[in-house]
Formats: sequence, structure tokens, C-alpha cells
Amino acid sequence: MDRLQAALSPKLASVAADKLWQFQLRKENKALLEQLQENERRRQFDAAESNKKLKENADRIIALESRLAQHEREKARDEQARKEFMKGDAAFKAMVKDYLERRVPEGMSENCPCKNLG
Repeated sequence: MDRLQAALSPKLASVAADKLWQFQLRKENKALLEQLQENERRRQFDAAESNKKLKENADRIIALESRLAQHEREKARDEQARKEFMKGDAAFKAMVKDYLERRVPEGMSENCPCKNLG
């Protein structure tokens, strides 16, 4: 029996060690799988948050571009109105100057206030 027991003992120890390793590997695999699943949940949450912020920022950019375009249109309109005013003002000054020059006698044209009009 000692021979049989001695022959079986290394095999039994080997099988026991294999079973222990299998148990330990399953336990570690389960822990790693749970950690991977938790990381995936966090990644999905972070991705959803990033997408939400990206959309919000894109909407803000669109709104700001719209406001900028509106300000540019208003600036162009104001510039056009200023040019029209300056054109009208120049025409008015020319008309006043012409009027004053016709009304001032010939010898007094040196002191004519219309010289300052433009």
C-alpha cells in the first residue's frame, strides 16, 4: 500500500495544485472582468457627457456666429448710412458755399465764411 500511496501522492498533489490554480484563475478572471465592466460603464458615461458638452458648445458656436453675422450686417448698414450722410452733407455744403459765394459782393469774397465750408 505504501508503494501505491507513494505513486498516487504526487499525482494527487498535482491534481490538487491544478484545481487550486483553476480556482484562483477563475477568481482573478472574475475580478478582472468586473473591473473591465466598470471601466466600460465609466467610459460610456464619460463619452455621453463629452457628446453632450460637444453638442452644447456647437450650439453656442452657432448662436455666436449668428450674432456675429447680425452685427456685421448692422455695421454694413450703418456704414452705408454714414456714407450716404457724408455724401448728402458734402452736397449741402457745396450748395451753401455756392449760395454764399453768389450773395457776397465781389470785393468781400476774401473774408467770406463760405471759405471754411470745405
